[in-house]
Amino acid sequence: MAPKIDDEVDVIFTGHSHEYANTVVAGKLIVQAYSNGKAFSQVNLEMDPHTKNIVKKPQDWFIEWVEQLNEK
Repeated sequence: MAPKIDDEVDVIFTGHSHEYANTVVAGKLIVQAYSNGKAFSQVNLEMDPHTKNIVKKPQDWFIEWVEQLNEK
């Protein structure tokens, strides 16, 4: 599906399949943080404040597991 999505899209946050996703397809970052509140995805973007365009594609993203947060 990612190759069919407009090239203006840089990141796709998916859901509903209850699966883990952390990949790049057709130049688009695809993330999904598993299921049932077990984790969350964090994607750091750099945007131009005037145009609101992403000026730096995501290079750093991560999945944070809620269980690990509770142990800190």
